[in-house]
Amino acid sequence: MTGFAEPQHITDESLKLAIQYKNVTQASVIELWKEMRSVMTHPEVVDHIIDPMVRATSLLDAKGMTGTASHGFSLLVKGAENIGAAKVRPGSGSSSTATSRPCRSWVRR
Repeated sequence: MTGFAEPQHITDESLKLAIQYKNVTQASVIELWKEMRSVMTHPEVVDHIIDPMVRATSLLDAKGMTGTASHGFSLLVKGAENIGAAKVRPGSGSSSTATSRPCRSWVRR
């Protein structure tokens, strides 16, 4: 993959997401992408979770009175990753982060 492939991929995907979610702009999707890549331990994962992240950002901003309810959302995801809640559940697909036993956050108390 060349150095130009990733920015073009991000540009194309961010445009699709901005069209799909009316209250986000292409620039805000690219910014979220950059934020997520900078806080994640495995930045390549962001390519797979950007759609639900933009969907959640869109929903949070739509429900909030100021339109900025999603501010700092990437830090919440980083926190989930740090405590292990962001790992793929066993049997839900292949991933290098999958574990053989459930994470504590999956167990009901």
